[in-house]
Amino acid sequence: MRYLIYSRVSPKGSSFGASETTVADQARDCRAGVLCRDPAATFAEPVIDELFSGATDNRPGYRRILADLEAGAPDWDVLVVRHLDRLGRSVSDLCKIVKLLESAGKGLVVQAQGIDTTTPGGRMVLFVLSAVSQWEREMISERISMKTRAIAEGGGWTAGNVPPGYLRRGKRDNMLVVDPATAPAIRAMFEAFASGQGIAAAVKAVGRPRSRCYEMARNPVYIGMIPCGKETYRGKQEPLITRTLWDAVQSRLPAEKHAPRPNAQKARLYLLAGVIRCWKCGSVMSPYSSRGRGGKQYTYYQCGNTPTCHNRVKADTMEALAFQAVKEATYTPESVAKVVAALQKRKATAMQQTTPEIAELRRKADALARTRANLTRAMTDGVITKANAAEWNISFGECTQEQANVKARIELLTLRAGGKDCPYDAAIEYARALPGVSKEVCQLENDPEALRRFYQLQIKTATPLEDGGLEIVYTGGPAVRLSNGMVEHIGLEPMTSCMPCRRSSQLS
Repeated sequence: MRYLIYSRVSPKGSSFGASETTVADQARDCRAGVLCRDPAATFAEPVIDELFSGATDNRPGYRRILADLEAGAPDWDVLVVRHLDRLGRSVSDLCKIVKLLESAGKGLVVQAQGIDTTTPGGRMVLFVLSAVSQWEREMISERISMKTRAIAEGGGWTAGNVPPGYLRRGKRDNMLVVDPATAPAIRAMFEAFASGQGIAAAVKAVGRPRSRCYEMARNPVYIGMIPCGKETYRGKQEPLITRTLWDAVQSRLPAEKHAPRPNAQKARLYLLAGVIRCWKCGSVMSPYSSRGRGGKQYTYYQCGNTPTCHNRVKADTMEALAFQAVKEATYTPESVAKVVAALQKRKATAMQQTTPEIAELRRKADALARTRANLTRAMTDGVITKANAAEWNISFGECTQEQANVKARIELLTLRAGGKDCPYDAAIEYARALPGVSKEVCQLENDPEALRRFYQLQIKTATPLEDGGLEIVYTGGPAVRLSNGMVEHIGLEPMTSCMPCRRSSQLS
């Protein structure tokens, strides 16, 4: 089996002259213990967190172990530490890494305390730790609930912002007193509800949104009560309204707290919402509606860049053009082959441009690996002393961070140049599926909801043209333009990123 040794020394209370606190001695003891139980053991490069507290998980070595476990790609089988508190002093942190180890099928050995999760006894100890963690969370939650309920039973405001119409009696006082500045408006709001004037009059009285007015109208704090969870308790604050007025208002409020708006289910469905873009500034155009004097409703898509751009187009016109463009866009084998050839050419160009940079980055990654190995060897061999430990820690952290940056850059360039899930390969797959798009959209003509989902999947952007036409760019890169009643293919959009081919079978 392959073992990974983790060592840590806290920044405070450390004594580099004491053998029990040095990372070198921790690593030596762990290595000796492992070899006693498994003479054929092999070891991965040790992970060291020098001068980092165990009270937090913000430690570079520890975070690297977590990242490898979450990615499911560690090159070791068992994690070894000298004491359990070397992993962390928080029960929740310990349970987190234990869960990740279990999910990845890896073991944990605590040398000094005899814990070994590869044995039944070791797993039992970890189950006890998990139970302690659960108990700790529940106890904290229970204590908070008990404290909150005690405050409410005493007639005080429990927590959060004080409701309008009241103030705290003191900075850290839970007792409420009437706010003479806002109390009249609250009373006016309740009177507006009770008299049947409706939500508009209530909003005008307090100057707050509709949802906030409904929330205040249901708050029993205004009749001298304190809400706490599902219960209410007698408060010590002065009521702002009478019980009679409160009952009258409650009888006029909607039965449901979040009752739907009248005719909300009849609201118009905007088919191009989220994909239509302004032809001048490129911003997303949002659905918008207005009513004329005769009550007729007019629907638009309006540019979201309202401070500088006020363009808008008729929703019905744009949706009809989009359906026509997708429906009438025919893709012959020759046109599809042309698109595929263009994408393959782009892929070859990208590979040619990125291959030299990838090679240089790999050489740099090898050099960084050698530097990191030398730093680790210096620590485990006892070369690092108290005087130069801080400098070593900075160098080790910078080297580790640079390694991560180089690795991420290599992965990005490899993806762009044709690695796994290459966007060019996804675009080529999409282009080959284009002949079926017009056929699929015809089947959805009488189903607006399905048609909208189809547009969300298949269309990347839809841009109105100044001549009244519409230009559509599919998620795979190919584009089509409808202008003056004619549909034409305009090749490929400059491709920065392409989504995988997605067919309308995903609509259900």
